[in-house]
Amino acid sequence: MQHHPGKRTAIAVLVSGGETIGVASFIAALSYEARRAGFRLLGIPYGFASFNTEWLAPRVTTLNPDALHVEDAGTALPIIRYTPTDQELRAGVKALVRRGVGLVVVIGGNGSAVKAARLARCAANKLRVLHVPKTHDDDVALPEGAHSIGFKSVRHYVSEEIVAAHHRFRSRPHNFALMQVRGRDSGHLTLDSYRLTNRSVLAFFPRMWKAGVPLGRLLDVLGLAVLWRYAGHGNGGSKPYGVFLVSEGMADIIERQPQASGGPAPDYVNYGVTRVLAEGLTDWLSEHTRLTELKPGGVQTRVHDLGDVCATVLGKRPVDSDIELAGDLARFAIRLWESGGNWADLDYQAATLYRIGETLGLVELDSLVLPDGGCRTRYVDLQGERYREDVRRMPLPRRRLLEDTSLLESLSRVTGRPTRATPFLGAGPVDPKLAPDDVAAIIERC
Repeated sequence: MQHHPGKRTAIAVLVSGGETIGVASFIAALSYEARRAGFRLLGIPYGFASFNTEWLAPRVTTLNPDALHVEDAGTALPIIRYTPTDQELRAGVKALVRRGVGLVVVIGGNGSAVKAARLARCAANKLRVLHVPKTHDDDVALPEGAHSIGFKSVRHYVSEEIVAAHHRFRSRPHNFALMQVRGRDSGHLTLDSYRLTNRSVLAFFPRMWKAGVPLGRLLDVLGLAVLWRYAGHGNGGSKPYGVFLVSEGMADIIERQPQASGGPAPDYVNYGVTRVLAEGLTDWLSEHTRLTELKPGGVQTRVHDLGDVCATVLGKRPVDSDIELAGDLARFAIRLWESGGNWADLDYQAATLYRIGETLGLVELDSLVLPDGGCRTRYVDLQGERYREDVRRMPLPRRRLLEDTSLLESLSRVTGRPTRATPFLGAGPVDPKLAPDDVAAIIERC
């Protein structure tokens, strides 16, 4: 199907879903390219929530390229999560056509791609729709080697936060922390941050576990990792500090059981998964070790909840690679629009831009949007060598450890109380709370 812009000289852009770094960069780049090509760029605030007759017309505004910059943080347009009805989409299409719009650019993740596909169907050839992927977790099923806008920036700044926390706790040992990383279940941001920094003790994301994993099992794994750090087994000496990375999606797969008091099952999502794990790990250490007891010299092991690290980095400047990607995508969108939508004439193999509703040459809609209305997700390859190497580096319980009596004895020793002569758990803890057989039992139940 060919669809030349004809006399329509306006392009509309909206941001759907949550906030991430790099969105403002793309909108700024698109505004520059649109002005150079002689098109107006209109901004639709509040995303798909504006798609009805009463709201859309007065809300759409012309974006001034002079007021935008590719190094800006944020999204440049107000955003809100909203799923429109088909009736609202059809009403929005009519309002946009009256404003001279021939192309709508939707910036968003997997859910936004599905909404963009619905918009294209409701437009019935009156509008062309493009979807530009932006995600924290790089989970949109893009071509091999391509990344969503924002992923590299968020990964860079999350890695900086991990390194900063590591150095802070190295200066003040006997402190451990749990840091929440965004991304539901694909695991790219969590695992990439773990790999790039080489500072984290463990990285948890949902696909490492089966749905309904007991909270106690996770606490056993975390507790053993703390003992491993104290024992210094295989890592060149005792390192009584560390950072654990936890994907926000872990809150969805932890088994929910009614409280012992008869109350309802806890809501790990709203309470905060790292808060739950930090409090649980503190209780685990108190039950199984003497590490949380106040020791001679004022030493006491503490566990901290650092919360959602991504929330602290969203106001940062995009990294150069995301700024470059934003410019490439903007130029690609304008070239496509000027060509009348003939993708075959465009030699832009590395572009990660989608046209919704037709075969792209890069990705087909059928390969992205599922029959049930969902969207295909790109996950961490659990069979890949990179993942296996990452897991080998983590102090995870393994059955072969049960045969290592020296390891079991060293893990047992650090559960005790140090003598007054060795207040910092140097060489002589006494009165261990766990015997080697107890440590082995915990490893077995993990």
